[in-house]
This record gives sequence, structure tokens and C-alpha cells, in this order.
Amino acid sequence: MRFAILFATTLLATTTASAAPLKLDYKIYAGGLEALTATITYGLEPSSYSLDIDGKTAGTIGAAFPWSTHLLSAGRIAAGEVKPEKHVVESTWKEQKRSTTLAYDGAGGFLTKKVEPPPAEDNVDEVAPELTTNTVDLLSAVAGALKRIEDKGTCDGSQSVYDGRRRFEVKFVDGGAATLEPSSYTAYAGATRKCDIRVEPGPGFWRKNQKRWFTQKDGSLPPITVWAAPLGAQKRQVPVKIESVSPFGAVVVQLVKVGA
Repeated sequence: MRFAILFATTLLATTTASAAPLKLDYKIYAGGLEALTATITYGLEPSSYSLDIDGKTAGTIGAAFPWSTHLLSAGRIAAGEVKPEKHVVESTWKEQKRSTTLAYDGAGGFLTKKVEPPPAEDNVDEVAPELTTNTVDLLSAVAGALKRIEDKGTCDGSQSVYDGRRRFEVKFVDGGAATLEPSSYTAYAGATRKCDIRVEPGPGFWRKNQKRWFTQKDGSLPPITVWAAPLGAQKRQVPVKIESVSPFGAVVVQLVKVGA
């Protein structure tokens, strides 16, 4: 879940874009070691959005802990708000496959919902159906925050999130303007908008004996700080750096390449 949130804050691609999509490559470091890589195709139109991410463990960590994932989210934008239509996650861990497919009905519910393995086999409690209404997937929640930066100059906002297994609250807190200095680790330096992401775990998130390893004393996840900047011909807001902490040490996500 920790790295899922970090991946989700790195995002966006559109299936109906009139402008060329923006391809972004990232490296994720944990405890000073390169842990993962991610390639993301990003786009955002006035009335639609979608996101396609491919990620995997890398370096010595990848050799010891082979993991890969593919994520897709797509939907509409109406009155400045994201309206998800589809969310898919497929991952493989040491040849063990996991998947989630959510198809939204446009009225706060779902047309279809499929999760493998089911929560009962995954050491988590299933979320009650009434708690999944009027929610969005995590990628769409972050897409909404980036859209707010573009439209309003701030990421401030909150969202109820359900990812097919867990229900939680996500709060975006604007941190104002910030400047990133040049570094050999990143492809971007200059003006950014800083945003803190705070996640409050809810039903289905973790059972008590697991939760204590990843949460703070108040039950929330450690905050994630994102620096976003306008890139590409369309000047789309994208994350150029992300920082957080984990049981494995500091986690840093760096944008390493921008392409069309």
C-alpha cells in the first residue's frame, strides 16, 4: 500500500487527448538504495483524464524481491471534479498475481467490482458496501489534486477513497511555492508547488498486527510531500519529486526523464 500511494502521486494519461501524451520516467529510492522504477504516460484534457503506469522493483532489491505492477485509471472531468469510470491494478510478486478491477456507474456506485484474491483470503476485512459509495480510486484522487493546482493554484482538498480492498480518507494540504535546486538525481530544477498528502486508514486497510508497522501513533500514515511543476507543451502539472518515510528508511521519488 505504501508504494501504491507513492506511485499514485506520480501520474496521469488521457485516452482521448488531443495533445500528445507526456511520458515520464521515475526512480524510487528507499533507505538510500534504488528500489523501484516507474514509467508513466501523462495527459489531462478539460473533460477527460486517464493514467497508465508500469512499475517494478529495481537493482539489488529487484533481484531479491521481484515485483511488478500495471495501473490504469480513466474517467471524466466535470465542473473541475474527477469522475472515475474505470480503475485497474495488476501486480505480480514472486509469480503470485493480484488484481483489482472497478467499473463505476457514474452515480456513486459500481457496475462491476472484481478483486483477486478476495479480502477473505488476503488477511483483511471486507469493506461494507455502503462505505464504498461516492468514493474514487487513489489515482483519480491525485489526478483531482493536480487539476486543482492547474485551475486554482492550490492542491487543497480531501477525498474518500476505495481501492477495491481498502477504504480511507485522503487530505491534500497545499504547502505553497518552493524551488528545487539542480541535482544529478533529477531531470527537473526550478519553481514548484508543494503539497502534503495525509492518509487516514479506514475499514479493510490493515488488521491491527500489520497496521502498527506502517502507521503513526494516531493511526495515520506518515505524510507524503509532493513537489509539482508544469511540464510539456501543455504545461501539465506533474510530480517532479516526492518524499516520505517507511519502515525501510526515507523514501524519495525523483523524475529522471521527460519525453513525448
